[in-house]
Amino acid sequence: MSCYTCRNTATTHKNIYVVPREWQALNHLECAIWKLHSDHYHTNQRTEGFRVYADGVTSHLEKYNNSLWLRKACDYAEKPDPKKYYSIFVACIYCN
Repeated sequence: MSCYTCRNTATTHKNIYVVPREWQALNHLECAIWKLHSDHYHTNQRTEGFRVYADGVTSHLEKYNNSLWLRKACDYAEKPDPKKYYSIFVACIYCN
């Protein structure tokens, strides 16, 4: 699968990921999320089922509006709470 947003392989764009605030102190979070998500996609040929465990917090990937939400396993809210989550920019896994 290729990225529909950018057809030129020389350029890339970034996606917004909404992640748990507990991860703010982690170094190189954007790179780690990209690597884990990219590896998951290349292994499974889909993004469904992508989960991350970091710093004692387990989360799973869901689409939310125009972003990707790494929702905590115990969070049943319909949308991310700004007090519990923040946004990061991660390079597109299809472009790189």
